[in-house]
Amino acid sequence: MEKRATLDILAEPVGDLYRELLGFAVGECRTALLVVRKSPPLRQRGLALLNRLKPFLTSKEESKVWPGTELGPGADPVSVYRHDYGPECAELLKQATDRLYAWLQPELPEDLCLLRDDGSEWLVTIAHEHDSYLCLSSEEHARLVNAIPQIGPRLRDARRREESEPARRAVMEFLFAWNPYEYYGARQEADVWMAAEAILYALSSREVQSKVELAAYISDMYDRWYGGVDFFGEKHVFTPEICAEPARSIWAWWRARQRYA
Repeated sequence: MEKRATLDILAEPVGDLYRELLGFAVGECRTALLVVRKSPPLRQRGLALLNRLKPFLTSKEESKVWPGTELGPGADPVSVYRHDYGPECAELLKQATDRLYAWLQPELPEDLCLLRDDGSEWLVTIAHEHDSYLCLSSEEHARLVNAIPQIGPRLRDARRREESEPARRAVMEFLFAWNPYEYYGARQEADVWMAAEAILYALSSREVQSKVELAAYISDMYDRWYGGVDFFGEKHVFTPEICAEPARSIWAWWRARQRYA
């Protein structure tokens, strides 16, 4: 059997792309996995979803390990739910949210993962790190991109991560220097790492073609991840105007990089 490659998803699938990915996976996967932590408690929205998914539940176990995550010795185990993944189950997951990284407590169960018949990983999500990847053979990759062409530019072989490290670090420095709310979550390196990856994808794929479009892209991304979060009595809002500062710096850096490449 051909060895499967780990393919990083460089920008969060949202809207139609999220729904198309879950729809395509019905023909590829047997199991949808969700995780529930002890804290923070799952809210009514997430509890209602688990109730609707009960007809498809195949197992529930306590564990410290699930795809993409292994908890340390002092951590509490989580509840790992496995569901039979068919069209009806997929439809419930599509209705629950319109983006991949929304699978995060307290609103929803965490870390939606999709597994094949043999239990091997197809889609892995680490939602609190805004991270996800696919594990595909070349034939599976070709079939996916043929069915959903817009997913193709968002995928990068994980073995090529080091090639983009200097560019990613440069973008990360602009984001660290900005951080308008002194929001500690945005200071976490994993968060800024993934934001930089998404920005580089948007620039290289020409999804954004001006600093104005880049400000809107950063605004949309940060508002999905952190918008409305209340830390220290402050609601965070990421408008294009607020995001204009890093957009100007990153756009100027990108144009100079392209000019002298």
